[in-house]
Formats: sequence, C-alpha cells, structure tokens
Amino acid sequence: MEEIKYVKYANKIDQLKEDFDNIIDRVDNEKCYSLMSEYKNDIAKIKDKDKLEIAFIGQYSAGKSTLISSLTENMNIKTGQNITTDKVNEYKWNNIVLIDTPGIGTDYQEHSDLAYRYMDLADLLVYVVTTQGFDELIAKDFKNIAFTQQKSSKMMLVVNKTSLESLANKSYWEEDIRKVLTPYTLEEFRVTFTDANSYLEALKPKNEKIRSPLIERSNLNNLILNLNDFSEDKGIVGRLLSPLNVLNTYIDKVITETSTNEKKRKFKNY
Repeated sequence: MEEIKYVKYANKIDQLKEDFDNIIDRVDNEKCYSLMSEYKNDIAKIKDKDKLEIAFIGQYSAGKSTLISSLTENMNIKTGQNITTDKVNEYKWNNIVLIDTPGIGTDYQEHSDLAYRYMDLADLLVYVVTTQGFDELIAKDFKNIAFTQQKSSKMMLVVNKTSLESLANKSYWEEDIRKVLTPYTLEEFRVTFTDANSYLEALKPKNEKIRSPLIERSNLNNLILNLNDFSEDKGIVGRLLSPLNVLNTYIDKVITETSTNEKKRKFKNY
C-alpha cells in the first residue's frame, strides 16, 4: 500500500528533529542547553495541539484584535488605535484557535520576540496591514517572514480599515500590495479587504437601523469564506511546516551562539 504523503513527510520531519537532538547533545555550551530547553518546549506545544491555530500578525494598530473580536463576536477583547496587545491571547472560533499577537514596529522588543515566536508555532498566519499599505519597515518585515523565512505557503494577507478611505481607491491599494508580493500574486496570498470595526459597530443596538450597510462595508462574510478556504487548503501544510519553522529558528540560534563563543575564545587567546 502506498504511504500517505502526510505521514511520509511527518516521519521525515521527526528524523530531522532527532538528528538535531543528536548534534546538539555533542555541543558543550551552557547557553545551548537553555536554547534546547526552549526548543523542546516549543516542539511539545506543537505536538499537543488538537485544533488548527491561526496567528494574526503584523504591524501594531492595524486592527488584529478588532478582526478577531469581529470574527468571534467577542466584545470583551480590548481594541483601539494604540498598543492594545502586549501578550499572546488565544480565542476559540468554531473548531479553530485564533491567536492575537503583539504588533511589530513598536519600541518594545519583547512584543516583537513574542510575535515572531508564534509565527513559528502557529499552523497558519494572517498578516494584517491597513489601507495605508506597506511602509518601509512593514514591507521589510513581511518579505522577511514570507520569503526569507519561507513562510509564504502558510500566509494570508488581510487589508483592514477600508472605511478610512473611499473604496474607489481599491485599485491603488492593490497596486501598492503587488509591489511587495512580487513574484507572488494577490490571489496566492488570498488578499482580502475588510473593515472589522464596521462589523463591531453593526452589533451595537444603537446602530440597528444602519446595521446592513455596516455589515456590507465590513466585508466580513468574504473574509470568513477566504479564511475557511485558506484553512482547508493550507491547514495540513501548516501543520507540517510549524515544526520545521521551529527547528530552523533554533538551528540559527545555536549556530549564532556557538559562532559567537568561538570568536570570543579566539580573541581571549589572542
């Protein structure tokens, strides 16, 4: 009987992890011991998951928390223009776990560190920007995650806060995005335009008379359709990639640590 491809690749990943364990066991470096402890904790977290996890990532104040609040209709999630998320929060949505991460582009390095860690751990990633598009920092961050770290196959792009501008500007937004996504297309990243805050406003009793226009403006139904398609199409791929992402991150950390120590040793001897 032909082996199931998922099992075949999962077995290969397990072998890679075992090889890494064997190599690191021979490294006499105190810092590496700590890194391996972190690595094993992250691998265990992935192994223990029983639901698909989607992490919302990207710039601060882009509306990641507002998007999750809209999808879950959880009005208790803190939202706003300033930094509202300083830790990782998980929310159940149907049979999926939505992960709200701190935004990048702030003065808080610990926020970025947390966000990048969960980019490895999560099965799928939803990168969130606004209609203002990609500035230099955000474009560099997106390209690093999607292309340098090779996470594009488990990423989706959402453009939030469309109510800030006229929808007639959509073609300009798309052109701005194409410059960053090249050589990929908008369709490959399932680019979705939405205005999550409009949906939250529609839920308020005082806005009952204008509920339908607000829901239409939010485009939340289209976002849900794309998220469902994204989860179905890329969920298994994301499950396979997560341990590889973690493995790759810790290989880089170990190489950096051992290389730094070697340079220090040579300098000291000199």
